[in-house]
Amino acid sequence: MRAAVMYGAGDVRVEDRLDPKIVQPTDAVVRTVAACVCGSDLWPYQSMPAADTGRPMGHEFLGVVEEAGADVTGLTAGDLVVAPFTYSDNTCDRNITLTGGASPARAYIEQLLPDVLDGTITPGRVFDQEFTLDRTPVAYRAMADRHVLKALIRP
Repeated sequence: MRAAVMYGAGDVRVEDRLDPKIVQPTDAVVRTVAACVCGSDLWPYQSMPAADTGRPMGHEFLGVVEEAGADVTGLTAGDLVVAPFTYSDNTCDRNITLTGGASPARAYIEQLLPDVLDGTITPGRVFDQEFTLDRTPVAYRAMADRHVLKALIRP
């Protein structure tokens, strides 16, 4: 696969990397369709010390599931997915919190989420606004600007 890799301030290279593969039964391989550049990429672009190994960029992306491990549920090959970030401290299941963001995790509404996602119940006041998957960047900006505290992304 091809990847944008940062080796230091202002030093970004597009290079070949090993294709991902299933290692754990909970893994999924996703083919990136579009990737974003965010502040996590821009800050090091200005100041990252030179490195021999480099740091892959584009950790916020839209992609298609190519393969899913045996223990993966809810995803099959061909599904369109979005990853607003790929790093997590694993303190909350599915990175869903009552605090309006990915961190810090305070609680997870285990009983509510499945009914919201399958349309059994309307989110009501749990979510301030709903967005379609292709408008995920708009939802993120609305939350970042504090116009929306909690957004629901629907396929």
